[in-house]
Amino acid sequence: MSLSTNIGLRALLTSQAALDTIGHNVANANTEGFSRQHLLISNSRPLNLRGLQLGHGVQADQVVRSVDELLNGRIVRQASTIGRLDAKLVEKQSVEAHHGEPGGDGIGALLDGIFESLSALSANTEDIVNRTGAVQSTEDLITRFHQVSNEISQLQSDAQIKAQSLSDGVNVLASRIVDLNQEITQIEAVSGTVANDLRDQRDVALMALAERVDIQVRENTEGAVQVQIDGQLLVGASNVHPMSVDISADGQIEVRLEGGVRPVDPSGGEIAGLIEFRRAFASEVGAGLDAYALEIARALNSAHSTGVPLDGGFTQLRASNAVTDVDGDGEVADELLRDAGLPFAVNTGALYVHVIDETTQEVRTERIDVDPSRMTVQGFLDVISSIDGLTARLDTFGRVDIDATSGNRFHFGRPINTAPDAEGTFGGGRATTVSAFDGPFSLAGPATIDITGPGGPFSVTVDPATFETVGEGTAEEIAAALYADANFTGANLQAAVVGERVAIQTVGEGSAESFQITGGTALTALGIAPDTYAGQDLAVQVERSGTYDGRANDRWTFEPLGDGVIGTTPGLEGAVRDQNGAVLVTLDVGAGYAPGNAIDIADGMSVSFTVGEVRASDGHAFATDVIADSDTSDVLVAFGLNAYLTGTDARTIDIRDDIRRDPRLLAASATGAVGDGGALLDMIGAQSADVTALGGTLGEYYGEIVGDVGFQIASAQSAQSIESDLMSSLEAQREEVSGVNVDEELVRMIQYEQAYSAAAQYLQVITQLNDTVLALV
Repeated sequence: MSLSTNIGLRALLTSQAALDTIGHNVANANTEGFSRQHLLISNSRPLNLRGLQLGHGVQADQVVRSVDELLNGRIVRQASTIGRLDAKLVEKQSVEAHHGEPGGDGIGALLDGIFESLSALSANTEDIVNRTGAVQSTEDLITRFHQVSNEISQLQSDAQIKAQSLSDGVNVLASRIVDLNQEITQIEAVSGTVANDLRDQRDVALMALAERVDIQVRENTEGAVQVQIDGQLLVGASNVHPMSVDISADGQIEVRLEGGVRPVDPSGGEIAGLIEFRRAFASEVGAGLDAYALEIARALNSAHSTGVPLDGGFTQLRASNAVTDVDGDGEVADELLRDAGLPFAVNTGALYVHVIDETTQEVRTERIDVDPSRMTVQGFLDVISSIDGLTARLDTFGRVDIDATSGNRFHFGRPINTAPDAEGTFGGGRATTVSAFDGPFSLAGPATIDITGPGGPFSVTVDPATFETVGEGTAEEIAAALYADANFTGANLQAAVVGERVAIQTVGEGSAESFQITGGTALTALGIAPDTYAGQDLAVQVERSGTYDGRANDRWTFEPLGDGVIGTTPGLEGAVRDQNGAVLVTLDVGAGYAPGNAIDIADGMSVSFTVGEVRASDGHAFATDVIADSDTSDVLVAFGLNAYLTGTDARTIDIRDDIRRDPRLLAASATGAVGDGGALLDMIGAQSADVTALGGTLGEYYGEIVGDVGFQIASAQSAQSIESDLMSSLEAQREEVSGVNVDEELVRMIQYEQAYSAAAQYLQVITQLNDTVLALV
């Protein structure tokens, strides 16, 4: 073959190869991931003939892809970012849809419905229809809490299932990449050419993989790629380390690669989005909802636990919350109240217990001082059981049971004690002396009180070693020590507790009753003076009236400021002191006072006195508790005694089952009086009260939950929009580099078509010339 013929043939074949490449591009213009290819051509090496450097024509060197590897890497990383954002956004929008806000079926509207139904009931607390309506509105809220909680839990479970499905897809793509690795390395090693189409297919697989999980890709010298996730190998040159998804011990999605020594923590891709949704967003929303349900239960139970049901009290009451054996010794009663595993904290405070005699309707009030760091569960039970008419125990489930003995009822409300001087220590008929100041009383060593009664003189010994705090006796302990002496009771004497003071009295009443204190080493410590004390025939009757509207519990002590007859003695006054000893008000009960008329004290309370003699010299006084909150310790809430709601989170919150069955047990009254709705008003007050644990009111906190969900969705949408715009920009840049422009390809096709025709024409001319030369020969 002549040089000229060879040049023409090369030109013809090169143009044909170029046209084939162009045809391949046009055919794959819409193929996903296809990179435009072009033929690299160069002039052939010249030949030395007849002393001349004669060109040898053109040669086709290689078909190559038009790619920007750095740009492709950015697109792969961006695909992981968008995959993560897309997955989170979809799940977040599902949570928002399940909340149903705003709307009549949302938790916020249903909680408002409870307060509206309680308000309607407060107008007529005995209306069984309104009681049933209040219970039903509570049921509606509880049902919605359960629905939303279950739906969030289901979304978390679904996230794990979706992550598992995505991991299966990851493994399929990883296997595909390994297969392509092997094909590419084999073709390129054998033929020495680039496997363009196979590389495009591998890039598509890598892009799909990146959408599921963020990857790091590195190509080796043989052309195979290795793929890592969080520093661990997923795809080697010829093998796969399969991915698996499970739930970790802390309930989170856990991703592992076969052979890995630790879980994988992907930072991008749909799997990462699902992990973040379950671990952060859904968990936070669920925790917020649980906290909201807990504080609703706490707020309503705090008011309801000190309320009184429609029948005026309880004969039996069972707690909702069980004590836990925190120290693991097999006993629960020995746990301190602070460490008893109760869902709500017990605070240092006071609990008022009221026992009603069903025959006389007399109300006896006992105050229990609660110190959770010192009082055990058994100690609390013992104190309740020490109250006449009550017994307390733990049932087999570790729940507190309180029972009233026959003929008694009890409650924890704040009834108005209209006869606060039941013992007659303020001008009563009994011969009385009262200690001049409040206890505790400091006694050093066994101390005596020398008394002369109807049967003659005797001495009572008080041993301070028997006190809970050695040497410091409370009024109750001093009274118990006096009662323990047979001579004391045998002399028809009794001891009474007046607030924090102790009184000694005759059992009988009238002017014939008397006793004498002659001496003893305990008198100075007790604030009792040696003297003869006599009763009187005309006893003072004290009546308290009004409704206490103070903001804090207090104990008011009433004492005369001199000796005299009420309503008769000029200038006779009485002082009312608070529990700290400060004078609240001075009452004019002298010659200008009309006995029986009510005198205003403070905070909505009044008092009246009948005619009778009061003696400051004998220490006459009486004390009465004024109660704003009959359980400042929250021990009732902690145990779930007389609770309205049970449970501690959105999944378990419920209305107390016996109230569901009998709405009469809804404790509407604060005092037990007919028509009183004080407990309902306290429950309604929870709607606007600041809740420390929530940092605002119930409504404000729920608004923050819903608002935060909306804000996070808006933020996710904004981030998604930004990242999508960036992805569009990157893909546009890739299109400029790697995309097939059909118009451009047609121009190039015409160019090479003409070159092909020219080469063919050239060969025809050379053939004719050769034929002519041969004919001459």
